[in-house]
Amino acid sequence: NITSATPLTLPGTAAGSLETIGDEDYFRVTVPSDGILTVSTTGSTDTFGYLVTDLGRFFASDDDSGSGTNFRIQNTVSSGTYYILVRGFGGTSIGSYLLSASFEGTSDDHGNTFTEATQITSGSVASPSVTAGEFEAIDDVDFFRFTLSRSNDNESNLLDSEAVTLTLNGG
Repeated sequence: NITSATPLTLPGTAAGSLETIGDEDYFRVTVPSDGILTVSTTGSTDTFGYLVTDLGRFFASDDDSGSGTNFRIQNTVSSGTYYILVRGFGGTSIGSYLLSASFEGTSDDHGNTFTEATQITSGSVASPSVTAGEFEAIDDVDFFRFTLSRSNDNESNLLDSEAVTLTLNGG
């Protein structure tokens, strides 16, 4: 169970063994920031893997996405403690395996609140401003701010004619 999980430093590996039918091995990893956690096994034992929250909730699982009959899970996570559960497939596989775990932090390209909003540089009708962004995690949000002002040239009627356009393109 998670209370007796074996600690695993990221990145790292740990040798494990499913010694009897129904045996389960738990490992504990601590993730320092938001990013992508990847866990997998190698070896001849048919493994099934789970990612578990610090509250004991299962949120990702896999059977054979790794090499051969091994699992591989890659999931976006927030900073915190997570557990990896390794079982034999169908609860009947026994044998040794090597667990590998790695983490790649994501950096956020734009602010996540109104106060952290990224300032967009003013453009013009002839030369609009373009600011690119990326959603680095499932729950990422990007806030932008800009200032509209009048000038003494031909663009001064933009605010009066409501011709301001904000275009968002996503893929």
